Amino acid sequence: TCSTIFDLACSTDGFDTLCGLLTSFDLKDAISGGSWTVFAPTNEAFTKLDDALDGGIASVSDDLLLKILQFHVVDDQVLYSDDLPCELGNNLVTTLSGKDSRTFCEDDVPYGQKGSGNDEVVKFVGVDIDACNGVVHAVEDVLLFNLAPYM
Repeated sequence: TCSTIFDLACSTDGFDTLCGLLTSFDLKDAISGGSWTVFAPTNEAFTKLDDALDGGIASVSDDLLLKILQFHVVDDQVLYSDDLPCELGNNLVTTLSGKDSRTFCEDDVPYGQKGSGNDEVVKFVGVDIDACNGVVHAVEDVLLFNLAPYM
């Protein structure tokens, strides 16, 4: 039997924070069905974000935190690393939040994603992790859009 994206996030070492957030926002059912691509931040990624934010993650409103989570999810598409767009000018992926993140590649091999709120490309630390309802790519930082209007 295969694991759903939720089960994968909650049974894989290094995704405890992601699992906790998915649970606290009651997203288990939502991401246990359908077809998804998830850029999954590791525990270390959330720790780095917590350290970087004035007041930490606790200072971020639930509404904004949900939008940030949605910025890591592509709905109705299962995009393995080979499917992520490398073509310059055509390398945007539209997320569940409605905002785009950009795929970065080297020699036509994707190595990371970047949101408009990230200073650096967020590198993949694991790709093509299979779930029965999609695929997960582990990322070393939390993907961010421009948070200024929300803070």
